Amino acid sequence: MHKKIYGAVTDMRYFPSSIRLKVGDPVFLVKDPDNLADPEAIRVVLPSHGQVGYIANSADTVPRGCRSAGRIYDSFRQQTLGVVQFIFQDIAIVELKEVATKTGAGEKEVFIMYRTPSEQI
Repeated sequence: MHKKIYGAVTDMRYFPSSIRLKVGDPVFLVKDPDNLADPEAIRVVLPSHGQVGYIANSADTVPRGCRSAGRIYDSFRQQTLGVVQFIFQDIAIVELKEVATKTGAGEKEVFIMYRTPSEQI
């Protein structure tokens, strides 16, 4: 990836696992198309602890320099990888690391699928 892409993790206060989030942590960004409130919702998942929030998707919650969930939603298939860069009170800034900008464009897609605890064997 040539240009850095950032997203802001919001709603962290609703997810107890978010207190474990640290700068440098890898996280999965997972599309949540069944979300009734936002059809472009992207869940943010800390692999060892579960969901920690959502990528911000409204003008009121997207900080300057970050992209909204709607702007990055079509840049990957089902999920992609990000790394926590900053944490400010109840918001975290994540840099997307693996994004397929176009099908067959040579960028990597993350194939390690996150599974919820109920899906794990």
